[in-house]
Amino acid sequence: MGKFEGYLFYTDFDNTFTLPGGKEISKANCDAVKYFQSEGGLFSVATGRSPNFIQNYASFFTPNAPLITLNGTMITSPTAKRF
Repeated sequence: MGKFEGYLFYTDFDNTFTLPGGKEISKANCDAVKYFQSEGGLFSVATGRSPNFIQNYASFFTPNAPLITLNGTMITSPTAKRF
């Protein structure tokens, strides 16, 4: 059992999780997410963007909790299966 077991963390995306300009995510943010997840934490994003847009960032991070997208009107699994 990791020290973040039972914790769920969501972040906004544009200019919050991403670097200014929104084209990439800092190594520090990626490392923090990986550590949080390795210790049992669940991580994802809540954004006005579409699920397909978020998948463009799959090389930076892998959500392990549902994505909240389109300003809360769509909730999908991390693999974009709609709920």
